[in-house]
Amino acid sequence: MLLLPWVRPGPPRGRPAAGPVRGGGVRPLPGGPGVLGGAAAGRQRRRAGSHAPAGRPQAAGHRRGGRTAAAVDRTGGGVRTALGVRRPAAAERPGGLRRQRGGRVRRPPVGRTRVDVRPGGPAGPTAPPGLARPDRPAADRRRDAGLRAGLRGTRRGRLRRGGGPPAGLPALRGADGAGVAGRRPLRRYERLPARPCPHQLAVAGLGRRRVQREQAVRRIHVEQLAGDLLPGPDGAGPTTDRLVATAFNRNHMINGEGGAIPEENLAKYAFDRVETTGTAFLGLTVGCAQCHDHKFDPVRQADYYALIALFNQVGEPGGVNKRWQGRPSDGARPEKYGIAGPYISLATDEQAAELKRLHARVTAARQALNADKDGPDGWHAAFKAWVTEMREDQALAEERLPNGQVRRYVGTAPLENVNNYTTGILLRAYFKTRPELHDRRRAIDAAEADESAYQANVPLVMVMRDDRPKDTFILERGNYQTPGEKVEPGVPGFLPPLPDGVKADRLAFARWLVGGENPLTARVTVNRYWQTLFGVGLVKTPDDFGLQGAWPTHPDLLDWLAVEFVESGWDVKALLRSIVLSRTYRQTSEVAAARVAADPSGELYSRGPRGRLDSRLIRDQALALSGLLVPAVGGPPVKPYQPPGVWSEMSLGKNVYEVGRGDDLYRRSLYTFWRRVAGPTSFFDVPARQVCAVAPQRTNTPLHALTLLNDPTYVEAARRWAGRLLAGLDAGTYGDDRAALGEAFFAATGRRAGGRDSDVLAGALAEAKARYAADPEAAADLLAVGESSAAGGDAATEAAWARVCLMILNLDEAISKP
Repeated sequence: MLLLPWVRPGPPRGRPAAGPVRGGGVRPLPGGPGVLGGAAAGRQRRRAGSHAPAGRPQAAGHRRGGRTAAAVDRTGGGVRTALGVRRPAAAERPGGLRRQRGGRVRRPPVGRTRVDVRPGGPAGPTAPPGLARPDRPAADRRRDAGLRAGLRGTRRGRLRRGGGPPAGLPALRGADGAGVAGRRPLRRYERLPARPCPHQLAVAGLGRRRVQREQAVRRIHVEQLAGDLLPGPDGAGPTTDRLVATAFNRNHMINGEGGAIPEENLAKYAFDRVETTGTAFLGLTVGCAQCHDHKFDPVRQADYYALIALFNQVGEPGGVNKRWQGRPSDGARPEKYGIAGPYISLATDEQAAELKRLHARVTAARQALNADKDGPDGWHAAFKAWVTEMREDQALAEERLPNGQVRRYVGTAPLENVNNYTTGILLRAYFKTRPELHDRRRAIDAAEADESAYQANVPLVMVMRDDRPKDTFILERGNYQTPGEKVEPGVPGFLPPLPDGVKADRLAFARWLVGGENPLTARVTVNRYWQTLFGVGLVKTPDDFGLQGAWPTHPDLLDWLAVEFVESGWDVKALLRSIVLSRTYRQTSEVAAARVAADPSGELYSRGPRGRLDSRLIRDQALALSGLLVPAVGGPPVKPYQPPGVWSEMSLGKNVYEVGRGDDLYRRSLYTFWRRVAGPTSFFDVPARQVCAVAPQRTNTPLHALTLLNDPTYVEAARRWAGRLLAGLDAGTYGDDRAALGEAFFAATGRRAGGRDSDVLAGALAEAKARYAADPEAAADLLAVGESSAAGGDAATEAAWARVCLMILNLDEAISKP
């Protein structure tokens, strides 16, 4: 069920289609029943055995060296033909993206013309009674199940729901009214996707990404996969931005251990790139073909290594070839760094000049030491004689080298190679016996330390660069030590081929991925955005669109979204706007028990999406409500609060987490520093970053509640929020405590507190005041959490308000979509 698994069977070969398929706009592809027809389909069904669900058309295999018939309709129609979707009539095109002459898409100006995505265009007497175009397939399924759409949610609730996942920021801000959305929700929606969302960065294990301007996703994807092969504006080499984009394929794990085998590492790097690309862009488990042909999908082992051949031309060392150590000016523990080429420096002109000066100083110090190295009277000859004497006399070795860790290298160090690690250790011991050489060695150490410390402040980025052409072979059973048949770069045989006459390289592959004939990338992409908004994709297995993956709940809707996405120029903002403004998304999540019983999983979309927010958004929301959030865009990663010892335990004490200071503690979660084997402890529901992950993590354990109730970030945010509320009370902004509590409740949940809510909050506040009045020490301990200062008023009162604010931050309504 790999390529267009949901397309209805077409007419017998040679007969014209009866007409467009009702409701979905999907027309059958030629070539008989199923998507990939023919005898190969029977072989694939036999291979799949009982694992294939009954009643599904099975994905076919493919001919060696060619494509299966009906993989794509080449009779015309461009993108829509390749996706298997007919071109809708003008009346069916969404009103928000009106097709003009020349194929341009004209968007009405926001605030003056209503964006209407219904198939009939603007509202009028002849418009159908009601549904936006993305809502029609959902309505059809609900009607078949005897259900109706749920009630529309409140405006504030819809804004809060739409402001989280798409934008990565809470829609409603502080309790004093600042930042609360106004009366024009469309304008708010227009701004939602303008900032990078953490959900979008987990695909390749990215911890952060600098985003300065909106670009078409199609262009970004091409630059990620082959930016180094794109010419610059002047026709010369690629720009720095395009080179940086290729770090997407250098974001794999790197083994820098001394005993690592470079050839084995290089094979693992290539596997990671292909599997990440297959998951992120094709939605396929191509890694299953690493050792043998895929057991369920038509991906041969030769196809897998043909993809590897596209990524296997990089001149990387198979380990770490540059190490340095930072020297923080604030006295913190030095950070150790390592990088593997090829890489580029992002130094400014000023930084580049300083690095050049520091490197010249290192070079001069080394030349001064090596000036007396060679010749019969040079220090190299004297050093070899010094070591040889110790090899012949063990007692002499013990006298000269009392340190046993150094003495053990006497018999094994290669004395001719002064750059060898063990030889270098003995050289340092020898230099101590000659003061003039010892001073020169210390001058080199000092110069290298200064260069290394300065280098720690200059970003180095690993990039792709095809500077080592080499042949690629099928690895028998995936073992790098047993190469088999040679393969040429290419794409899986069951998919459309690369264009004729084009060199098969990463650039051609990248353009093919986002081109009109590829039927998978657009579907995989829109499914992932749907998953970001609804919690579950139209295909519930975003990493597997193959036979073992889930059947799409609304195939016609997935087809329509994919086609509109491609024809809009891969405009993510337009895609998210059409979904967020749809009636399906704007439904309330409050439903009766009978409706839940009829649609328990919510796949009929008879109610709005409801689920806990991502832990990163929960943290950002708490900081925003407290007024602590630093909204700056870009910059180096930061280290917010984290319990001590987490890094030390996983690294045997080699790495120590140093908590940041000042604004670093309050930056958006997007900029948090990641160590992949030990991610940030406050992010309790994010996938591991060692490999590509596109499926969301849904977990609920006591550890999460302990984090939200006790982590310094949330406790500090609560007491700072309490300080703002108390300042509002003193200034007369709120009439009394109940009014302030009501505003705080509204800011966190998006709804006004009812009578029972107010009673509970007021009772909790009174109880907290009594407790902290009787225990001043506990109040002082609470107000001391975090780096920011307390408000400075009555400690018991401020602590009591902080406790209630922390309770509000932990409400189910506050940490869930409304």
